[in-house]
Amino acid sequence: MHTLLKKLLIRHFGSLESAPAGWEDFIRDVDVNLRRATELLDMFEMSEERSAGELARASFDMEAFFQIAPDVFLRLDPDGEIKAARGGRFFSLSPEACSGRSVKEVLGPELGEDFIRAIRQCMHGGEIVCMEFVRKNGGGALRLFEARFMSRKGEAVAVIRDVTERFESENRRLALEERYRAIFENSGAATFIVDPSARILLANAMAEHLTGLSREELQRRLRISDLIPAEDWETVRVSSRGASQSPCPESSYACRLESKDGDVRYVTVTMASIGGGPESVVSMLDITERVNIEHALRKSVNRYRTIFETTGMATVILEQDGVISLANTEFANLSGYSKQDIELKWSFWSFVHEDDAERICELHRMGLRDADAAPRNCELRIKARGGEVLHMAATGAVIPGAMQTVVSMQDITERTKAERQLLEAKELADVANRAKSEFLASMSHEIRTPMNAIIGMADLLGETSLNLEQKKYVQIFRSAGEGLLALINNILDLSKVEAGRLDLEAVEFDLAKVVDKTIEIMALRAHEKKLEIVCRVASDVPPRLVGDPIRLQQVFVNLLGNAVKFTDEGEIVFAVETVDGRKSGEPGDPPETGRRRVELLFSMRDTGIGIRPEKQQEIFENFTQADSSTTRRYGGTGLGLSITKRLVEMMGGRIWLESAPGRGSTFLFTSRFWVQEAASSSESARELRGLKALVVDDNASQRSALRDILLDWGMLVNEAGDAIEGLSRIKTARDAGDPYDLLLLDCRMPGMGGFKIAEHLYNNPGSVASSFMLLTANHRPGDAELALRLGMDGSFVKPLNKAELKEAILKAKSETSGDLSALDSKRPSPELAPLSILAAEDSENNRVLVDFYLQKTPYQLDFAANGEQAVERFCNREYDLVLMDIQMPVMDGYDAARAIREWERNHQLRPTPIIALTANAMREDEQRCLDAGCTAYLRKPIRKEDLLEAIRRYTAIED
Repeated sequence: MHTLLKKLLIRHFGSLESAPAGWEDFIRDVDVNLRRATELLDMFEMSEERSAGELARASFDMEAFFQIAPDVFLRLDPDGEIKAARGGRFFSLSPEACSGRSVKEVLGPELGEDFIRAIRQCMHGGEIVCMEFVRKNGGGALRLFEARFMSRKGEAVAVIRDVTERFESENRRLALEERYRAIFENSGAATFIVDPSARILLANAMAEHLTGLSREELQRRLRISDLIPAEDWETVRVSSRGASQSPCPESSYACRLESKDGDVRYVTVTMASIGGGPESVVSMLDITERVNIEHALRKSVNRYRTIFETTGMATVILEQDGVISLANTEFANLSGYSKQDIELKWSFWSFVHEDDAERICELHRMGLRDADAAPRNCELRIKARGGEVLHMAATGAVIPGAMQTVVSMQDITERTKAERQLLEAKELADVANRAKSEFLASMSHEIRTPMNAIIGMADLLGETSLNLEQKKYVQIFRSAGEGLLALINNILDLSKVEAGRLDLEAVEFDLAKVVDKTIEIMALRAHEKKLEIVCRVASDVPPRLVGDPIRLQQVFVNLLGNAVKFTDEGEIVFAVETVDGRKSGEPGDPPETGRRRVELLFSMRDTGIGIRPEKQQEIFENFTQADSSTTRRYGGTGLGLSITKRLVEMMGGRIWLESAPGRGSTFLFTSRFWVQEAASSSESARELRGLKALVVDDNASQRSALRDILLDWGMLVNEAGDAIEGLSRIKTARDAGDPYDLLLLDCRMPGMGGFKIAEHLYNNPGSVASSFMLLTANHRPGDAELALRLGMDGSFVKPLNKAELKEAILKAKSETSGDLSALDSKRPSPELAPLSILAAEDSENNRVLVDFYLQKTPYQLDFAANGEQAVERFCNREYDLVLMDIQMPVMDGYDAARAIREWERNHQLRPTPIIALTANAMREDEQRCLDAGCTAYLRKPIRKEDLLEAIRRYTAIED
């Protein structure tokens, strides 16, 4: 091959190895044409020596070749002049037009110079010179041309060929090759080119990443079988035999692949031959993540299938149309069918009872419409194969991401039967409870009606002139009547608590008044046993509270009553103190009150018989006392503490006791109240501040209680435990010129009592004290007169009423008080207006009692024996007030009150006050009175003062 041609190829392609695949054929064709042309020229030169016939034939052959050949043949001198031209058109000129012209003229100066250099180069070197250039063809399109120059007898012969199509074809081949190389390199699969022995010839970047080996380590050093475990490779090799011969195999094979660091990956292997040649392409796609997901999914499916099967509940999965796609063994056993018989063959609605099917179907549709809704619970009935109907508690929820519903069911057939039986039992219990309530109400009425007459007559008899023995008898049967009434109240309260019908009120009240009233009630019983009741209320206790004062007083009375009952000598100390306070707005406070809450601790300490520790909890149970001997000695039913405990718990507190046999007992309980906004915890009087007082009392608890009261008022207090010490303190103060402003003297003390001290001071006048006041456990005949004669400013029954004591001190200080012992006397009632009253009462005893109660009043009284008579008399006469008994024959008080109100409406009259007189103590009975049209009600037994006050109040409203 000529050196010039090599240089041309090297310049154009960079190296001979990079030259196009057809370059050798092209050079061979050009050489053949050049040599043929040379031989023809030689033949032409020899034609002169040959005969004319041979010359003509040679000329004809040569001309035919030039006409057929697509190339342009030129003969050129060293200066580029075209001596001869043959073949196709030389660009825009025909071959004949080119002869005798310079290449610069034909091709242009620049390209002509390139031609001249090539001519001279080939003539100088004697080798073929090649060059490429671009020219427009006859149509104006750019074309690529190749020119070859060869020296011949002092001239150059050139062959010019249009190589545009070959160049474009080569470019397309190279582009396609580059595209496939890019696909090979950038494939998401590890791709190898292997020889028939599976040796790796070529590997892409993903192959390096997957195996952890470089291309140098892979290519021509390893086989595919070196990367895949032997057992997996054998499966792939055998399975892919034959399939690998296809250029588009249809199967891939999963196996493991061991990377350089020992990591095992899961891959799918695909093998195919390359164009039917010996090499094959092997692709490996990493499916490790997918395999792990499949393993996890399979594990999850197995786990949930296990849960599905072992949940203990009958569970099914429903398609949109209600067909059961999956059922567990529990549902199969419950329904009586096998899972194979149920799944994808039965609709769930086929198992649901026809009365429940539409409701459950609608719940299913609602769940599909709102897949994000919370699981729905319901009850339904399932029909088993044998016809048995089972009650089920079901929960349904839509499976996330799927239009399916999972329904889990728990068999509650037995529970439903038990609930039905329980409901029946409850209905029977309700009937029994109603019967008990009706019985209690009836018994209350039957007992309270004669008790009304007994207690009322006792009150009336007590107002007459009786001797001491007669007064004692009256007091006994009046006390017995009140005891029986208390028993009835306890039984009714217990019944209300057990029935959940006892409600607490929330009204404003004065704690001091409730305490004083309770002490006043219990004082007589305590004084009869010569017991002292000491009351101590801490200064930080708010005086005005919001709660139920009636029930609180009931607790006080029960606990103090027990203390008095079981104490034969000594004292009873009633104390109140603050436990804890909370600011307003805390949980449990009504938001509209804006009040703070306070927790109070109440305690009743006695010096009675005490209670053994093992019996202390039992005494709060119904009908229980410490022991049977206690019941025989002291009497009682054992209901008081049981009711007290329940009332305390209803008031948000707790009750307990501290006791030891023979050492007395202390009952303690807590309760929570709201504090009235304007309430103040102090009852101090500014006028009493700085006054000097002496308390003379042998009872230390009583002295301490009095001291606390006086100190709270800002007074200066001294104490004396007996008369001798008291007189000594009085003398010392007098001698110092600073006498006491107030002396509080206990009436009866061992040795010298309060009267003796007062008499001594009375007989020894001097600046002793401004005021003398007597304290007594109970008034005896003549005590008030003696106190007045000795110059005392008042006498008070212990425990003291703080308000009365303060008022008496203030009056004595201002010297406006005469006989302050009259503080205990009642003021005369205001003059009563004449009234016409209708009393409907079927009990003759109670009619007599009401008549006696109103005997000394200007009231005109008419009686009716039943409700029918009362309505008839009311319609025939005008009355100012109606007293209406509720339980009466013929027509009861409810119907009578409704009939009166109806008659008034028909005649457009103002409502006449109707006061119901009821022996029923239930709240609903009281409400029935108001609903029937009554203005108010009084509960039997009715006291005289209560009846007179009610008449005055409701007739005054009408006036």
